[in-house]
Amino acid sequence: MDGLTGGISNGISGASGLAAQNGQIGSLLGDLSASDEAQKGMNNKITQLKNDLDFNVALNKFIGKAGDNAKSLVGQ
Repeated sequence: MDGLTGGISNGISGASGLAAQNGQIGSLLGDLSASDEAQKGMNNKITQLKNDLDFNVALNKFIGKAGDNAKSLVGQ
């Protein structure tokens, strides 16, 4: 006997079971939504850190090139 026929043959107790299952499904969907939001937040943080790292790498290359240019100007 499934939940639907249980609700019909057993009256209120079966209907209560269906309502409880519906609540559990709603709770599960809410948890999935919260998990999705957490994942988006984590992805945004990772992207931000990657962008910071890329900037620092580019800056270090620029500083290194400036140092090379300074050395060539003073004849070293």
